[in-house]
Amino acid sequence: MEPTANELKNSASSAAQYASDKARQVASDVSDRIKKGEMNAQDIYQEARARAEDAMDVSVDFVKKHPFSTVAGAAAIGFLAGMLIRGNRH
Repeated sequence: MEPTANELKNSASSAAQYASDKARQVASDVSDRIKKGEMNAQDIYQEARARAEDAMDVSVDFVKKHPFSTVAGAAAIGFLAGMLIRGNRH
C-alpha cells in the first residue's frame, strides 16, 4: 500500500525534526567543549567530520528505508521552491 500524503508529510517532518535536534545537540556539545578549553582546532575538525559522517549515514539509512517518501518529499520541496521563486507572475 502506498503511503498517503499525510504519512509522507509526517515522515519528512519527523526526519527533519530529528536532524535539526541532532544538529543543535552537536553544536551545543562542541560549543561547551570549546568554552571549557577541551578542544583545539584539529579536535574540532575531527569531531565535526565524525558527526557529519554519522549524519550522512543516518540520512542514507532513511532514504533506503523510505525511498518513495524521500522522492515525494524532495518533489514537494522543489515544487514549493519553484512556486516561491515564480512569485505572482500572471
